[in-house]
Amino acid sequence: MAEAEQAERGRECIAAALTFVADGWAEQAAALDWDEIALFGACPRAPWERLDRMGAAYSPFKVQTVTAEAITFASTGRMPLRHLRTAQKEGARLPWERKLSRSGPSSP
Repeated sequence: MAEAEQAERGRECIAAALTFVADGWAEQAAALDWDEIALFGACPRAPWERLDRMGAAYSPFKVQTVTAEAITFASTGRMPLRHLRTAQKEGARLPWERKLSRSGPSSP
């Protein structure tokens, strides 16, 4: 997580995830059987750039509802944004479980 703190986007994601947890959304999602990858997963090679492999907790938008199938966020457009539970399972890992080497993140 230290490398995330060095990038502005990484800091924004961490702040969003902390808010997601503090506001009780992570607990509500867990009660609906959402797993850690769906909530906090990220691409092992580009964790803060790959939106398609980023967990719901990192969204900069305000959560409206959590169901067993999706988390709905308020957006600036007419329609709310939805993060489907199975959206990024392939290729996502928990950032705090990534192994770092001297040359950078390890391969998946």
